Parts: sequence; C-alpha cells; structure tokens
Amino acid sequence: MLYVWGSGTKTVVAAQDIGVQRCEICHNDQTYRAMLTYRYRHFWYLIRFVTSRKYAAYCNRCNNGHVIERAAIADKLTSDPVPFMDRRGWMVGLGAIAALVGLVVVVGIQHDGEVAKMLAEPKIGDIYEAEISQISSGFTNPHVYGLLRIVGIADGKATFEIAHNGYDKKRSASKDYSEAAYKVAGYFDADDTATYSTDELKALYDKRLIYDIDRP
Repeated sequence: MLYVWGSGTKTVVAAQDIGVQRCEICHNDQTYRAMLTYRYRHFWYLIRFVTSRKYAAYCNRCNNGHVIERAAIADKLTSDPVPFMDRRGWMVGLGAIAALVGLVVVVGIQHDGEVAKMLAEPKIGDIYEAEISQISSGFTNPHVYGLLRIVGIADGKATFEIAHNGYDKKRSASKDYSEAAYKVAGYFDADDTATYSTDELKALYDKRLIYDIDRP
C-alpha cells in the first residue's frame, strides 16, 4: 500500500497592525504588521497538523522585518491565523476514518443478520461461499475455497451440490458468484453433494467454513 506523507511551509498575516515601532531602514516610526510562518505535515493531504510556528514583525512601509515572540503580540491576535484545515485537519481526517469504520461495522452487522436469516430459512438456489475442501473429499489441498448451491430441501435439511473446481483464495470464489460463472453448465458437480440441517449449517458458519451466503 502506498502511504503519502508530506510537508509544507506557509506564511500568513497574523495581525495587520501591531502598533508603531522604530524602523531602522525608514529611520522613522512606522506601523508594523505581524506575519506567521508555519510548517505543517500531512498524511494523504487530509490529516494535517502544524509542527512549528515563527512570528515576525514587518514595517508596513519598507517591509523590513525581525523575528518576535508570540507573547509580544498576543493581545493583537484575535484568532489563530493558521487556516483550519492546516491546524485541525487531523480532526477531519480522523473523523472521516471513524465514520468509515462505523459504516463498515453497521454494514457488517446488517450482513450478519441477513446471513443468519438465510441459514435459518434456506431456499433452493442459494449460493454458499465456503471452504469446500472441508466439505467435499474431492480435494487434496486442505484449503480450497469455492461455491455450493442448494438443490433440494427435505425434512429440514438442505442438499448442496459442490463446485468442480476451487481456489486458494476466498476472493476468487466470490468473483465466480459476482461474475455469474456459477451459471455455466457443468460448474457444479451433481455427483458431489452434501446434506446439512440448519443447525449444522450454523455450526459451519460459526467455524467460518461457510463464510458467506448469496441469494440470487
């Protein structure tokens, strides 16, 4: 995964008028303004935070300047001159991450509820994504993932036919469902079947041997 860290430096007006000072260039008393130069870091451009601040006083006539401490102009600063996103961007970024995590949790809870209902009330045609090597004896590799399809329901039990071929990754089996590859004739082995009660199906799901159910 690519992580984008970066940094930047900006200068902004901190206060337009901080009073009159003697300017060594103008050789006269002049009004001065305060400028702030700050450095910030960012992650993915959104999560930002300020790492340093330096204040300076500048003559409004000739622009001659010198470094000053913030305390010297504290009474002139009506607000923080650093823009909100540079100053508090980390809050926005973390808020967005928290919202995304919350959404994932809500979707997960909803999905688990839908799966629980389908486990309790199976229907012919339901497609199960499972570790089929733990269900069928037709695979020598101990971890093979693929699809099952309910082809019959009788006496409270569901009978499944098992896919001819499986994969070493779950997402490959999920892709077969999303791209409707399972609809191709001969995808399932009609001679390789398994029968389970609803309690047995729930136990397989709890063990994550069955990890998802789709109802076309």
